Amino acid sequence: MSDAEGSLISLDVRRHPLVTQVGVVMAQAGFGSNDVILAAVSGGRDSLALALALTALVRRGDLGSLVIGHVNHHVRVEADQEAAHVRDLGERMGIPVAESHLPLDADRRPTHLRAMRYEALVSMARAWKAKVVATGHHAQDQLETILLSLVRGAGPVGLGGMARSRPLDDEIALIRPMLQCQREEAAALCGLAGVDWCDDPGNESADSLRGRLRQDVLPVLESLRPGVSRRVAAGAELQQAAAEALWKSVPVPQDGRWCRDALSAVSSPLRRAAIHAAAVELTDHVDRLSSAAMQSAAEAVGDEKMHQRRFELGGNVLLTVQAQDVQITQATL
Repeated sequence: MSDAEGSLISLDVRRHPLVTQVGVVMAQAGFGSNDVILAAVSGGRDSLALALALTALVRRGDLGSLVIGHVNHHVRVEADQEAAHVRDLGERMGIPVAESHLPLDADRRPTHLRAMRYEALVSMARAWKAKVVATGHHAQDQLETILLSLVRGAGPVGLGGMARSRPLDDEIALIRPMLQCQREEAAALCGLAGVDWCDDPGNESADSLRGRLRQDVLPVLESLRPGVSRRVAAGAELQQAAAEALWKSVPVPQDGRWCRDALSAVSSPLRRAAIHAAAVELTDHVDRLSSAAMQSAAEAVGDEKMHQRRFELGGNVLLTVQAQDVQITQATL
């Protein structure tokens, strides 16, 4: 280990609570000294703290090896500067950096950029034979996600927020080992290591709903109940477990169809939950789904009428109740 590497991963860094928490999550997920981890690092404080924590765990032998993965979106003028900052950090820590560039003519809508970013990370993980991609999502991110889901009328799955881990493909998993950590801890860890970060002004912009929550809502919640984000993040795991148990008792549509007898056999609230979950998969406008329409549709599924009925659920989603089956589709414009 060089002097530069040793100075970054100091004893204080290795003992920081964030490093301990990341180590616990990685161990619980079954990752150890034989595994290659790809850390998604943008250059912001959260992902840099993740890189520092994972490097500390590799140094003490708890994880096998680490690769930093950086995706350059070329959306902002600072993009190349941020990429250079990530490469410099990798060099200072002695960690290899894999870099991917999104096409300049790529669709710039956030959902499309997110999908392309994960595709790029999976490709990098395959190239480096990594079993897992780690991201720096933390407790405040989780709280924001749950609040966004709440105001958009999400069902049980949405109110569970981001899962701690999920598959990205048949071989590579995504893990978020910092969901129980707070943004301030990430900043403190970077400060201990003497690592600067690159702030994305868009993350704090009041032009987006998430930005307004971050600026105007989360500080009020924190002042009312200090540590609220950590408690909500812990509660999210309970909500995810409850949602998983619920779905085991709810019929799942096959190619957009349910057997009406099977769907009517469960209670009206569970029918509505099943309809809502299927509708969410068909629309980009979850906040336009109508609770009243879904309730009416759920009741219709369970009644004794055999003629065909159609319900516009909102968000360009149509549900058709027929004598033998129930079909959910995107409405024809």
